[in-house]
Amino acid sequence: DATISNPTANPSVTTTYTVTKTDLSSGCADTDEVTVTVDNEPPSTPSVGVTPPSCASPTGTVCVTAPVDGGGIDYEYSNGGAYQDGLCFTVNAGANYSITARNKATQCVSPAKTGTMANRPSCGDVYGSYTQGYYGGKGKSCNNDARVNNPVTLINQLLAAEGAITIGRTGRSILIPLNSGVILNKIMPGGGTANKLTYAGDLPISTTGLFKTYYLKSGKINNVFISQTIALSLNTRLSSSNSEVSDLSDFPIEYTAGINSWFQTLKTAGCNNYTATESCTSAKYVIAQSVAKYLTKGGTIDATVDDLLDLANDLLGGILLPGTTVGGFKVPSYSEVSGAEDAINRGFDEYRQYVGSYNTNLLCPEILVTAGSVQNTTLGLLNENIANIQVKAYPNPYTNKVIFTLGSSQSGQAALEVYNTLGQKVTTVFSGYIDANRKQTVEYNVPAMNRTTLFYIFKMNGKQTTGKLFNIK
Repeated sequence: DATISNPTANPSVTTTYTVTKTDLSSGCADTDEVTVTVDNEPPSTPSVGVTPPSCASPTGTVCVTAPVDGGGIDYEYSNGGAYQDGLCFTVNAGANYSITARNKATQCVSPAKTGTMANRPSCGDVYGSYTQGYYGGKGKSCNNDARVNNPVTLINQLLAAEGAITIGRTGRSILIPLNSGVILNKIMPGGGTANKLTYAGDLPISTTGLFKTYYLKSGKINNVFISQTIALSLNTRLSSSNSEVSDLSDFPIEYTAGINSWFQTLKTAGCNNYTATESCTSAKYVIAQSVAKYLTKGGTIDATVDDLLDLANDLLGGILLPGTTVGGFKVPSYSEVSGAEDAINRGFDEYRQYVGSYNTNLLCPEILVTAGSVQNTTLGLLNENIANIQVKAYPNPYTNKVIFTLGSSQSGQAALEVYNTLGQKVTTVFSGYIDANRKQTVEYNVPAMNRTTLFYIFKMNGKQTTGKLFNIK
């Protein structure tokens, strides 16, 4: 229609039109072809990052990482919910989730990304273990809530309870038969470089013969990976009828992207009295991120000490090789897995209470000097004191590291989370138990990619306080 100066078309499918333009004064005309493209393709299935529930929180977070299109796409959680621009959703522990992406312009909806949130880890439980040094030494221990006079007796008890132990896998293994307490006590503790089992066959422990040739040096095990795996295998058999004590094999391995996983434990009174005898400890235990990532498949599944033992035996038995990729995840090194076993063996030595898992090195708490307000100093000390919970962040502005000091007038589970200016959760800096009128100090090394203006939220006992962190470029 020559009388329409700006013709429009809204086809349901991609269509090519012939447009004729006519100069009404001269009668001259020109014809063009114009194609109107209609995009009916839905967005791709969302990719997500998952933050599992923690000791302080019964919920986890699922955040969309793709597709992200500058506001042109919104997102819906769990079939029939309202679409939102925000990328993150809160999901209850153990709950199923379904997330779709929608093109705002075309209303086309992606296939759903489905999954199940991990269960909340057990918190505040007591777990029992002994170090490889104890199994090769002297002294009393505890099993079945009763004192055991020496490691030889304990080893024999643990073997009798569940049978012989095999380290490695069939065809490349070490057998620890019943009544091996005397021999095992003699050849422990082990040392030397962590490696797989060197003898291509199955050998019972011994102080002579092929076992001595391949696995002993100066009468002791020559591969620390072997001795740590033996110790952890024995420790998972420790038992108690006390409801406060949990099976070590069920202890959760937690993963936070890009950083090692620390956990902290407290001493208890001892055998059949598992009350914590300290509220502060400088002892911290670390599981390498490579181990936690492999076991949890990047935080998408639950993992426990049982899974750690399976990994150790697969490596010792030559089933898995460090550095190879299995199921999309890199197999960690012998020393990293041995180190994780050592962390568990030492972390719960002589029955200790689990405080919490963190993604940074947790410093020992100190007595709070005051519960009152502290003024900002020239060094940038920030204090927030709301509803009897306190959090301080120093230095602020920061360059690459922030030290948080947390406190409360009441005891309870607490969490400190950091968010970016888009409202996306960056990390959980702290998740654990805080005692009344004691301050908890946590160091957060800020990854280079996140060094900008950040916000933190400190939650405890149904209350929360927030603050802002400024970065010095």
